[in-house]
Order: sequence, then structure tokens, then C-alpha cells
Amino acid sequence: MNENTRFEEYEKKTRRLIIIIGVIFGMLFLFGVLILSSDEDEYNPEEATPEYEETESIVPEIENSDEELIKTEDGIFSERKKPITVMPAQINMNEFVLGVDTQNQTVLTIGTDGSDSIHIERVELVEETDDGFEFRDKCKNRELRGDETCNVLISWVPHLPGNVQNNFKIIWYETRLGRENAKSEEVSIRGKAVYPEDSRQICKSGSDCAISGGGIGAHRLAIGPNGEIIGYIDEAGNVYDQDGNLIGTVNEDGLIVDADGNIIGVAQNMRLAYDKDGNIIGYVKTDGTVVGLQGETIGRALP
Repeated sequence: MNENTRFEEYEKKTRRLIIIIGVIFGMLFLFGVLILSSDEDEYNPEEATPEYEETESIVPEIENSDEELIKTEDGIFSERKKPITVMPAQINMNEFVLGVDTQNQTVLTIGTDGSDSIHIERVELVEETDDGFEFRDKCKNRELRGDETCNVLISWVPHLPGNVQNNFKIIWYETRLGRENAKSEEVSIRGKAVYPEDSRQICKSGSDCAISGGGIGAHRLAIGPNGEIIGYIDEAGNVYDQDGNLIGTVNEDGLIVDADGNIIGVAQNMRLAYDKDGNIIGYVKTDGTVVGLQGETIGRALP
């Protein structure tokens, strides 16, 4: 074999080797491209998490939205506000003085925030008890939209002293959703009733009550000839009006006399007696005897 033949064989082997190597590298390149293209669809938490500056909030700003953001352990969710509005959110009745006050009224107003129309099915007391709460439901079967409102007239005339509490339940639904999506809203109501001798309020007939600082320590009330409270009596038997002026004293018979000896009232240190309808029928003496309005004995109070 001459030298030229050897060179040609070497050249052929070299070319064949170069082609094989090229094919191998080409296949490796195509395989790498396929792997890279498939990896692009996989989730990468490091790449998916956006970076924020320290002064930048990660919660997006929401403008003109009727939704509230609620933060939980799992994230932040939104909840639509209720379109119903109630005022007041809690009802506190004025202190009621048994035997003196004749009425105690307030108003519960129901409306909307203007975002949606609502239908008021009814208003009811959660607990039907004999605590003296009465109401007129002027919102029953009313549909409210925009600035429209309706009222529930509430009155409280207790028969016994003490603190009472109840709740009003408002049954309502959004008009567009229908009755099957009815909801309820509760409003608590509280009141306190006291006997006259337990109250520090001094009143004049036909006028509003005013708190008298001089009444501290008083344990009896002075009752005028028409049944009005004309002042209070201290432990020494001195009688003062609501301005703290001395107007008389209490004699041995329990009558109040002025400086000239004129009878101007009586001392009240007895509990009042009521019938089942809450009407005053007399008073209870310290021994439990119930005395009628004409001074006759009509019974005894239960212990």
C-alpha cells in the first residue's frame, strides 16, 4: 500500500469521526432544548414571588369599593358590607322611677347605606318576657332604598325595680336576592327601674327632673298635696327643695310643715304597691301591710 492510499483512508476515517461527533452533539443540543422548554411551565416559588420595597405595601389599594378586607392566617379575603343600617346600635332607656315616671320612649331607625335596596320582613323581641318593653313595628313589610328609612317606636313601662335587658331582632333581606336569603340583625336594649327612695332625682310637678347635689344622703322624698315630689328629707328630718333650700321639717305624724307650721306635704318612706296592670293601688308599710289610697288595709306583701 502506497503512501497516497494510506492518506486517503485516514482522511475518510477522520471525516466519519467528525460527522459522528457532530451528530452526537446535535442530538445533545436538541435534547437540552426540549428539557429547557419543559421546565418553563413548572412553578418556581423564587421566581414567582414579586419583590417589594420596604415602604411598598403588598396589599393592593382598593378605591370606591363596597368590600371589606378580612385578614386570616391563610390570606386576605374580601366580604361585602351589609346594606342595612340601624340607629342606634344599642338602645339605652332612661332610668325609670316607679310611681313617678309615666312613660319612657325611644325610636329605632332602620335604613340602607344606599348600595342596595332591602326588604324589612318584621321586627320582634328575641325574648318574650314581662319586662315592660312594648313596640310598634312601622317597618313591617317595608322596602327601603336610597335614603329611605322607617321607625320602630319603643316604650318601656316597668313594674318592678332592677336592670333589664333584651334584644330586638330585625328580619330582612336584599330585594334582588329574595326572601330565601333572609338575614337577621340584632339590637340590644337595656333599662333600669328604681323606687323613688332609691333615686337621687328631685322633680317639680310638670317639669323635667334635675339631679341635686344636695340630695346625697337623702333616704326619703317629700310629697306635695297633689302627689308631686317637692324635695327630699335628710336623716335629721329636714326637708329641702331641689335647689337645696330648707323648706320645712317632718313632724311626729310624718307630715311636712313649713316655718309657719303650715302643712305642705308628707314624708314618703314606703314602697308603692301596684296591681297586675302596673297601676298604683297604695303603699307597703314596713311590717308588710299594704295600705290603699284611702288609708284602708287591702292586704299584705309577699316576702
